[in-house]
Amino acid sequence: MSEIVLTSTLGAEHKDELERLLFFNRNQARLSRAVALIAQRYGPPRVTEVGGHLRVELESFVPQALFAVHQTPAGVVPVGTVIYTREEDAFVVLFVAVHEDFTAKGPMAGHRLMIRMTDELRAVGRRVKGVRALVMFLGRTTPLRLAI
Repeated sequence: MSEIVLTSTLGAEHKDELERLLFFNRNQARLSRAVALIAQRYGPPRVTEVGGHLRVELESFVPQALFAVHQTPAGVVPVGTVIYTREEDAFVVLFVAVHEDFTAKGPMAGHRLMIRMTDELRAVGRRVKGVRALVMFLGRTTPLRLAI
């Protein structure tokens, strides 16, 4: 049996897998305009290791991250991430990466990974005082604002 777990930490042993998700994802071309806009505004992301854990950094700050890992009898594999920051009354999603197998058209679509990550981020936002919305670009140059 396999399970998806959402977590704010990811072990350093998964650096190659996380870099593949963020930088070499086959779906990246569909989102290139929005990714370029975000990278221009906030700086390009880079994966670093701190204290045995991975984090995604930008030029001027370290945003928050939510990781999705697929737990199987064979081991744990990162399959998604949402990189975000807080601006005024919103969590702004800067980068989203979902393994091709877990997209809406992939063989693991039944896990509804993007929806689960978005729902989890909204739940986190409800627990943070003053956060009222989730702002997501999702391949668009004009962001979508979702109430929390």
